[in-house]
Amino acid sequence: MEVDKIAGVPHLIVVPGLLDNWKKHLRDFLDTNHPKFPKILIYHGDGRNGRDEENLKDFDIIVTTYKIVKSEQQDYESYRRLMWQHMRPLVESDQEAAQLAAGNVHIRPGHDTTPLLALPREPPKGQWPLANLKFHILTLDGVHEIKTQSTRDFQEIINLHANFVSTVSRSRLNNSYEDMSSICRLIKLSPLNNSQTFDKYFREGVIKEKWPTNTITGKWTHYERFAMLREILNGRSVQRERENCEI
Repeated sequence: MEVDKIAGVPHLIVVPGLLDNWKKHLRDFLDTNHPKFPKILIYHGDGRNGRDEENLKDFDIIVTTYKIVKSEQQDYESYRRLMWQHMRPLVESDQEAAQLAAGNVHIRPGHDTTPLLALPREPPKGQWPLANLKFHILTLDGVHEIKTQSTRDFQEIINLHANFVSTVSRSRLNNSYEDMSSICRLIKLSPLNNSQTFDKYFREGVIKEKWPTNTITGKWTHYERFAMLREILNGRSVQRERENCEI
């Protein structure tokens, strides 16, 4: 998959650890003498100090860890819940509360708005830049460690915003429908990122026009389903070769 670069919209790489190894391999792979050699930021430790959303846009590639993503997403969700608790009593419905957050609805007459006005309408800059930014490309390394859809870690990664998402795994993921479904959700591969749609066409193997199917039973065989899934995910989900597993 080839994706053109967009100025001011960085590529985020999320890894389990060994950040310096990733930076080294990026420098080994890319031409450091090229005038457009990408600006790389290790968003960890001192690399996070003083960074806000606008500052991160100056970098082409940002490398961080799942732990940092999880921390920022959890803090951001706590902020959103706080905003909701202040807004909900001021309006008639949940829908109006959401509109109020965007400044699109009038508050009930007679209600004290002082507590609400004391809160910022937008999240404070620099608090949780990973949760607030939209990235051009999101690469999830070691995705086998977060593939369980019911976990909070999985949901926090799903909530990251990106135009394109790809995954890298150190182990074979395409050996179960659950793994395949997880990948489709992580890379936001519509319509298969919807679990009901995925189950309909792959777990149940129903006929779909112009898609290969078993002409006797009217359903795909187990082999055909996995072959189709691997073809669909080709280029968006890869398994690292064993000799490169130290990244």
